[in-house]
Amino acid sequence: MLPLVSFPSLKTIEAQTTRCENEFILSGEVIVGDDLIVGDDLIVGDETEVVVRNDTDVEHEIQVINEPSCNESLSSKNGQNKNSSIGVKECLRVNLLPAEVSGVTYRNDTAALCFVQHIATVLHQELVEKMKNSTALGWMLDESTSRTNEKSCIIYARYIENYEPKTAYYGLLNLDGDGSAGNIIKALTSMWEKDGLHPINFCWLATDNAATFTGIHEGVIAKLKRHLSAEWLESTPCVTHSFTVVGSEASYLQRSIENQKPTRSESVVKLEATITDIYNYFGRSSNRQFRLKSWQAFMEMPELKMKKIFGIRWLSLGGCIKPIVDNVYPGSQALLTSLQQIVLDIDSSNIERENAKRLLTSILEDEFLFLLHMHHDLHEIVLSPITKIMQHGNRSYFSLMETIAEKRKILSYWASESSLIMGPALGDYIESTELGSFGGFKIKLGDRKTFRKDCREHVDRLIQQLDKRFKPSMVQESLSTGRSKSPVEKKM
Repeated sequence: MLPLVSFPSLKTIEAQTTRCENEFILSGEVIVGDDLIVGDDLIVGDETEVVVRNDTDVEHEIQVINEPSCNESLSSKNGQNKNSSIGVKECLRVNLLPAEVSGVTYRNDTAALCFVQHIATVLHQELVEKMKNSTALGWMLDESTSRTNEKSCIIYARYIENYEPKTAYYGLLNLDGDGSAGNIIKALTSMWEKDGLHPINFCWLATDNAATFTGIHEGVIAKLKRHLSAEWLESTPCVTHSFTVVGSEASYLQRSIENQKPTRSESVVKLEATITDIYNYFGRSSNRQFRLKSWQAFMEMPELKMKKIFGIRWLSLGGCIKPIVDNVYPGSQALLTSLQQIVLDIDSSNIERENAKRLLTSILEDEFLFLLHMHHDLHEIVLSPITKIMQHGNRSYFSLMETIAEKRKILSYWASESSLIMGPALGDYIESTELGSFGGFKIKLGDRKTFRKDCREHVDRLIQQLDKRFKPSMVQESLSTGRSKSPVEKKM
């Protein structure tokens, strides 16, 4: 990707284009055969000389050369297949003399670079004109090192054209290894000045939740407001990244002291540890996987693989929980049955049986099963529908906020003290295990009042994070289309 930090003037481009054309004509990489024709000026020659013909001569020679007999002669002489060129001629109805037919090869990296730069400049200038005519502008920034070891910042512009919001690639900032907020602002404002863009029409900046961008005092957005004297600029972080942060932050207990180190909830740590143990136990042995699949086939269940929890993707927890719930539910307890078979198998080693027994015991703990079913309801009923909306690029901001408000009501009901049931899966589990049995297995009931309290606190933290990171935005609601009235407008 070529950095678009600076763009040459039209005079410079014309000079570069002329130089490229001269290099094309005089380049030693042009291999000339008998009766060679190249380019718009129609350069014709043999191995010793080059002659430039006029347009009248050119038209006559093109007709002669494109005769079928001439094509056949050239093809046999140069040992080339003419089927592809004939197909192009028939489809486009244009007389062509491809390089593979004429025996010409041409490669000039400088000319190719000039061509790409020229096209990029024209496209960028067209975009700048559209942005200048737009009544509102938004910017989307993302710092990355995915394409190179050096830090860079990719920029997309959001503008209005014919009363419709549109998004386009604006440029790539080369940060020269310095990804600080000050250096990003310096490179960004320099780019805007060269394009003649003024902050009077800037209304928002979208970034991820990295401190470099969202820092209250030293972040890019905070410094940019001071630098441009534009206090109206609104920060709109990436909704997908914000939603992931909502879930991950909800697993941390509230700090009692301001500078206290964040501490994760013990119940969440235990839940994730057991899920990881299940994945590791089956993921590292094909024999164990075969036993599990055999029981799934015997019980006429789909073959569901155990999935690994990814630390950077909190929403992956939902994909890890569902296969476990489906494999421990009464009537389809393939996971528990396969572990029990290994425990009772006298042909298995003592270590193998001990590992299976330890895992089976941890799964049959009342606390783990209680939390497992609660988080299953949480992801299936509340979080998964919101995630699916974010995966559709055509969904509006207003539709997303409506869905979040709807799911928040469900969370508020679950978090209330008067609520006895927090979801259908958890409700079925509590009801079916009142006598201490879970399908074909015995379990020891734990302190379910404490379990409920932990679950309510987790849901309450989730609500707080949703309110913190998904506040109503007047700018986004004004740019949303296809709606009646927003919640903010209804209050006005």
